[in-house]
Amino acid sequence: MQRNMVDANQLAQMFVQMAQGNYGQFGQPGNFKRKQDLTPTTVTLYASCGLFSVCGPDSVLSRVITDDQFTEWLGFRENHDEYQFIKTLDWVGPYGTADHDPTHAAGDACDDPASVEWGTCEFLIEKGLLRQCGDPLDITKVGERYCDKQPLYTIDGMQIDNDIEWQSILSGLVLNGELNRYLIVGNKAVDGEFDGLEQLVNTGYVDVHTGQACTPVDSIVSDWNYAAMSATLLERIFAYIRRIKMRAKKMGGVARDDMIIMLPSFLRDCLMETWVCYGICDETGDSTSRWETRDRNERYVGKGTYGDGYITVDGVDVDILTNDNIPLTSVAPYFCSDIYILTRRLGNIPVMFGQFQDMRLGDRALQNAMGTQGFTKYITTDMGRFIHWVKTDNLCIQVCSAIKPALYLAAPWAQARIDNVCCQVQGGLSPEIPQSCQYFYGGYPPYESFCPESYMID
Repeated sequence: MQRNMVDANQLAQMFVQMAQGNYGQFGQPGNFKRKQDLTPTTVTLYASCGLFSVCGPDSVLSRVITDDQFTEWLGFRENHDEYQFIKTLDWVGPYGTADHDPTHAAGDACDDPASVEWGTCEFLIEKGLLRQCGDPLDITKVGERYCDKQPLYTIDGMQIDNDIEWQSILSGLVLNGELNRYLIVGNKAVDGEFDGLEQLVNTGYVDVHTGQACTPVDSIVSDWNYAAMSATLLERIFAYIRRIKMRAKKMGGVARDDMIIMLPSFLRDCLMETWVCYGICDETGDSTSRWETRDRNERYVGKGTYGDGYITVDGVDVDILTNDNIPLTSVAPYFCSDIYILTRRLGNIPVMFGQFQDMRLGDRALQNAMGTQGFTKYITTDMGRFIHWVKTDNLCIQVCSAIKPALYLAAPWAQARIDNVCCQVQGGLSPEIPQSCQYFYGGYPPYESFCPESYMID
């Protein structure tokens, strides 16, 4: 994802101006009304119960979740349609094809030729609305510090100078993480969500107008029924890739970089072990050719475009991309999850990508209605992808952000999913996604009732 077009320091200054009643995009004066009752957090960066030990080292490098590789592979583009109807032409044939009794093109010169008929399907894509706020802050305490060794906080190379900037970064990170998660598990039937891969890579597509089944549009979906990874599963992956590529030939085929196998990182390990052993190991897993096994391991494991390895199908490499937002279950002694085969482009036609609504449109409309010197309280960044605003209650403020995203998919049939594939993981799991039930929380909770440095002020 693109970096913010407004840097963090400028964003923080604009939030302060907004909180003080200066609502113009560049500090123009405006009107202000009390927005909401807020209770500020007592946990600040530099005051006596700071988020970190404020009189410790001069610098703390915080680890931050960076842009998701799947999001980067997808790519994002703006779209302003509230409802998008995806139209597909499923088949074309001579009259009678739908009744399994097609007429023939051959005939006498004086006979009337038969007409044609076809099948179509139309389905709907809708955007979601994701929003996130930081903690409420007492603006009189912003910038306070407990002692003279005020630490330098650095995230992704940026110095964090105040709590407003800190809260805006935290809320942005959470929003970005939620976007990555909903790209997998989102369901437009839930308020604010949009359909993710679990809904879009699926069977059961129907025409939105008639309710008629659109079987040719359906994705390839099967259930591995919580069995362990095996050579047979690998052969099923081969078959699905071949089937997709065969159907894609008429549309220009699938380029190497436009197809991936996506799965959680723990399943990737089992998949690569199975691939390295495929065809050269006996039933016990012992290799009949130690040198060939080593050569395969060096060629494929940890290699590929994304560093997650790759496999070769009919002489063409297919990259593996790990994504730990894919939900998992446990069936002792295994952990289990799903494997996706995804195609983002057919020939020169993009068929899967992320979308966002340009929030600058609403901000400009508000400024046009109220005048350039009038009331506006919003900031847009990332070329309009994100919109930010401030809630206020007297001297208490809260910074918030929002995005309206969607996952566009015009060719469900070029996607596949294998559900409930299992792998035995030595040493258990240590996921990087905080929403995972296997995530290990650590450090002082920010809302702890005691102060970690209380012994310093006795």
